[in-house]
Order: sequence, then structure tokens, then C-alpha cells
Amino acid sequence: TSDKANIFALEGQARSLMRLKLYDQAEIKFKEVIKQDREFIAGYANLGILYDTVGKYNKAIEFYDIVIMKDKKIISGMKWFNRFMKNIQFKPSNIKERRDYLKQQYALPQEDRNFRNTTLDEIQPDFQM
Repeated sequence: TSDKANIFALEGQARSLMRLKLYDQAEIKFKEVIKQDREFIAGYANLGILYDTVGKYNKAIEFYDIVIMKDKKIISGMKWFNRFMKNIQFKPSNIKERRDYLKQQYALPQEDRNFRNTTLDEIQPDFQM
């Protein structure tokens, strides 16, 4: 129905803005997605990824936790066929793995923390339904 199709279009716009590095605009769109449909997991997941990307790690963890709580299937990550279709030749980390990594970094002394792995972070795909 049109509302469901509309939510996918709106979320796609938000992901496009994020890929264009228009982070403030993408954040607004992701929040619109969540406001329209509180059960639309991709909105929460990609807002978490956006916060992770811009270095707002506590907010990223908050949204990753919401995603994990709302949908346990998220923990398995991207399926091999989806990776094949998108020509992704590595197994990207999933939301839970990334959330756990961020929490591990916060547990370290501040001078030892490393929230970024630029090699992997640059090729990490966004979350799609």
C-alpha cells in the first residue's frame, strides 16, 4: 500500500543523502522514517550507522541496541546471496558485531580507544531491507 512504499522511498532518500555525505539532511530523513513507522528496522539501523560514521558512537550504540532488540534476525548480517548480487567480496560486520566492538572500545582507557578502521569502514555497506 502506498504508505509502505512511501516509507521505502523515504528511507532510500535518507541512505542516498548519507552516501553523499550530507549527514545532517540524512539524519532528518531517517528520523522522518522512524516517526512514520516505529517498526521499520532499516530506519533505526541506518541512523545508527550514520551516527557511527560521524563519530557519535554513543548514539550509534543506542540505535544498534534498538535494532537488536526489535529484530533478532539482524544479528546474522548480510546473506551471501545479497553480497554476491552487490559484488561485495567480503563478509561485512553486522549490527551486533559493530555494537559490541564500540562497547569494547569504550571499556578501554581513553588513550587506547580506536573506534575507526578506515580500511573496513569505507567499504562497509549500509543496511537494506
